[in-house]
Amino acid sequence: MNMMRTGRILWLLGALIVGLTMGLLVSSRWEVAARTDQSLTERAVLEYVIQRAPDARLRDFLDFPKVLLEQSAKANMDFRLILSVAVVESDLQASAVSSKGARGFLQLMPRTAKAVADKHALPWNPAALDDPKYNVRLSILYLKDQLEYFNDLKATLRAYNEGPQKVVNPERRQMFSPFRDSNTTEYVMAVALAHLETTAWFSRRGVLHRANAQSVRD
Repeated sequence: MNMMRTGRILWLLGALIVGLTMGLLVSSRWEVAARTDQSLTERAVLEYVIQRAPDARLRDFLDFPKVLLEQSAKANMDFRLILSVAVVESDLQASAVSSKGARGFLQLMPRTAKAVADKHALPWNPAALDDPKYNVRLSILYLKDQLEYFNDLKATLRAYNEGPQKVVNPERRQMFSPFRDSNTTEYVMAVALAHLETTAWFSRRGVLHRANAQSVRD
């Protein structure tokens, strides 16, 4: 009985953490609210990547902050969320390759990356998936597409991690809630906690953001 009660408490705590954190994650547009110098934010992004991934080749990331911020703004997504997904996916390693073949900074499968490039009329270059600028551009578009389709950030993160077909499959419709699958729960919570850490890191450097009133419904 005590073990069951302990497990229930841990489950509720996990749900609470993700629920509270998702309130911070969801946004249709983010804008600088303090120390609005764009170059400050770009420098902070570069510092963050180098600090988290000290073995990264600096030349691969020289123009990365500008691309990240521009593409995140176009997609109306928080750049810190993108970085948080990258932390969980690759630990910010530009040349990471998973056992399933996912590649790069945000671990895109080549077939997924090609589909995104074709959909948005972008040049397709599989060799460029190791370029964090190219990788993040396609990944942000993919996240945006999933968010627009599901209108739910937790489902979007799950679709990014497992594939959208596992979210929309009628036989698994009940698994729309991430708490019904331990792997999904771990992934969503990992991104949520990474986002808390990333937000705090940028806040300490004076890079603060606020969301406007519009938000994605849970």
